[in-house]
Amino acid sequence: MVNRLWCEAAIPILWRKPWYYAINYRNKVSLFSIITSYLSNDVKEFLTEKGIKVSNQSLVFDYLSFCKSININVIDDIISIESSTEYHRFILKEEIYSFLIKKCTEIKYLNICGTYMLTYLPEAKVHLESLCELTCNTWEDRFDEMNDDEPMEDPYTEIFEILKKHAITLNHFEISLQLYSDKNYTVIHFSILEFYNLKTLKISSPVPLSTFKFDEKLETVVYRNLEIFEVDSTYIYQVTCMIKNSPYLRELRIHDYILDDNEFNDDTLNLIRVINENCFLIEHLSIPVFPLLENHLTEFGKLLKKCQKLRLLQFRKGYYEEGKELEFGENLLDVLARETSTSLRRIEISHYIIFSLKAFETFLEKWKGQPAITILMDEFYFCQNDDSYKKLISKYKNEGVIKDINM
Repeated sequence: MVNRLWCEAAIPILWRKPWYYAINYRNKVSLFSIITSYLSNDVKEFLTEKGIKVSNQSLVFDYLSFCKSININVIDDIISIESSTEYHRFILKEEIYSFLIKKCTEIKYLNICGTYMLTYLPEAKVHLESLCELTCNTWEDRFDEMNDDEPMEDPYTEIFEILKKHAITLNHFEISLQLYSDKNYTVIHFSILEFYNLKTLKISSPVPLSTFKFDEKLETVVYRNLEIFEVDSTYIYQVTCMIKNSPYLRELRIHDYILDDNEFNDDTLNLIRVINENCFLIEHLSIPVFPLLENHLTEFGKLLKKCQKLRLLQFRKGYYEEGKELEFGENLLDVLARETSTSLRRIEISHYIIFSLKAFETFLEKWKGQPAITILMDEFYFCQNDDSYKKLISKYKNEGVIKDINM
């Protein structure tokens, strides 16, 4: 009785997203048995005739009735358990995905990073209406990429048209773009502008999101609920537009800022100002190295003072003036020591910034009384052969000022 009651309470929770656990799904024969047990007798008979073993067991619970998610990669792994040939896997995919999209009538979490084009199934349009999280990539076989004689159909246009109609329910969007196709990027870029209710937006892309029309429309978009924004490569101006009305932003992870030399001073100043005026909850912040100008340092100081939850600060590639590296490092350390809240735990420094021994020691002295800090530097050539830096670091590690440093 106890076990039955426990199962009745636990199974609806566990089977809401059964494909998202940190386990090896290729070994889960039980999951293969559960999925195939749902297939009709006619389908089971057809599969058996093809030499594919399927389960005939009866189920104690209707597990899939609780399922709100589909993950193509994981389900492909489960399908491979009892299918030794590519032909068998193809047959199983056709039958299982066709059944799943009918059975799971309210899909909220969809990962289509595998090989099966689930969105082409007739029921997909209806059953994706409640979608709130999408993960996908645009990888195509190399053969398709190299075949320039035939126009390649864009497989994502249809699904993005569906998603745009249900933008109000879409909260999490993650995509990896691996195909150099203007058509794909255009559809996806402009679709993102209509996903106004996003909490998470992650874009891995070999090219930045950029056209004049895209930027023009981006200026009018408001992402009020955005909490996490992560992108491989983008322009400073675009980031500013994305987050200017995002008071709940917690993570801004930009791996590479693209620089516009003509607008760089204004763009960096506006970005810092937008963050300190609107993003008080920021915990993880990536910003470009900015010019050594009074306005920039003043606004950056305001940012540090207002963003009391900031835990990780990353300086990405940005402003560089030969011969000014030490001066920039000194000014940066000074404002960090004066204005940073006690929440900051980690600083990552671009190779455009270096520290003199005196400035570094002054910073560490001022940091005393704060939680121990971790400092990671892209380059530390300026101190790696100087024992004075090593002695200084050892001293402040022993005193609990430095937690870790890669010098």
